[in-house]
Amino acid sequence: MPDTSSNFLDDLSNGDKAILGGSLVLFIAMFLPWYGADITIGGVTSSSASDNGFYGWGWLVFIALLAVVALWLLRGPMEGSFELPDLPAKDAIIFMGLGGLEVLGAILYWLSSPGGGTSGIPGYSASVGVRFGLFIGLVGGVATAVGGYMKQSEPEKVKPAAAAPSAPGGFGTPPPPPPPPAAGGYGAPPPPPPPPAAPPAPPAGGTPPAG
Repeated sequence: MPDTSSNFLDDLSNGDKAILGGSLVLFIAMFLPWYGADITIGGVTSSSASDNGFYGWGWLVFIALLAVVALWLLRGPMEGSFELPDLPAKDAIIFMGLGGLEVLGAILYWLSSPGGGTSGIPGYSASVGVRFGLFIGLVGGVATAVGGYMKQSEPEKVKPAAAAPSAPGGFGTPPPPPPPPAAGGYGAPPPPPPPPAAPPAPPAGGTPPAG
């Protein structure tokens, strides 16, 4: 049985691989901790809470991720099923912009999340701040933007030209009809035979010779 997965990956360009890989990493990162708080008592963490990427500016990251996946599918495996309208920029530029939007959303999530810690009580400490899932999401967004940059140097797909409509009958223009036959059925009739020659005139002043 042929390995279809390897054939699929071989058919992808480097830019497509970067976009798909970055999108997969970012999708997984959305479910990982992006922000959390840890409370430690006596050197032992007694309580911990965290939020994943589906909070605050993380929704901007997720919407940009959905747009990347949708555009890639409509330009790839589903290209013949749906036809996109004319976009204001090339696909490579759009992928770069969406990847940058993913990175921007992750940075805004970071900046809007307060961080810090307290240890005023002996044996007690608390810390809040961003977690590793946010940084993994940043890596995925950067990979998507890099994939869009790589697609700039790739040849664009040429759409097949629409076939010209054929004449009624199905196969191009029909040949011209033959000329109509002449009256009588088979071409022009033969010319009439010449009239018979006149008999010779009798000699003058005499009688015609006996037969």
